[in-house]
Amino acid sequence: MKRIICISLLILLAVCPCFAKKNVNRVDASKQVDLSGKWNDTDARIVSESLIEQALSSGGFEAYKEELGRKPFISVGNFRNDTSEYINTAIISDGIETAIINSGKAKFIVSNKNWQEMQADMADQQAWQADMSKHKEIANRTQADLNLTGSVKSIVDTDNKTSVRTYFVYAQLENFETGEIIWRGENKEIKKVIGKK
Repeated sequence: MKRIICISLLILLAVCPCFAKKNVNRVDASKQVDLSGKWNDTDARIVSESLIEQALSSGGFEAYKEELGRKPFISVGNFRNDTSEYINTAIISDGIETAIINSGKAKFIVSNKNWQEMQADMADQQAWQADMSKHKEIANRTQADLNLTGSVKSIVDTDNKTSVRTYFVYAQLENFETGEIIWRGENKEIKKVIGKK
């Protein structure tokens, strides 16, 4: 009998936290909230805005734009995550794409990966049509002049009670035709001190 009571109590203790109420508070989306000290949405926003502002106001970009005689078409490639933590770098890429479009200084072109996905979708949707002239919008796609790529790196310094996490985000604009790097920049504003209780 004691055994049954003990088992019942253990089951009850295991199940009780599932019924505990959660307290959820909404906050302004621009408010900085750091819970773990790891990379978060505020970091992605700061870095995206900073890097694209650096790129589009650089001497290399201005000289390229003047030589081209029009606003360049930019494609955003991959941002590598070279840190020890999981970072969804697509959020950085998307933030940069938005900043390019809204800047008015350049035009944005869908990345090659996204373009290939779009081509596959269009081909699937139009597979029943044998006339390839229907696909001229694919063949006449505007090519990007520049490609923006980058990486995220971090240094973590730790002692028994505190750790300092510093992020370094690098980006560069490359000329698609020549491979020349016309701008290279970095953001190292994200530095966090995380205390242990």
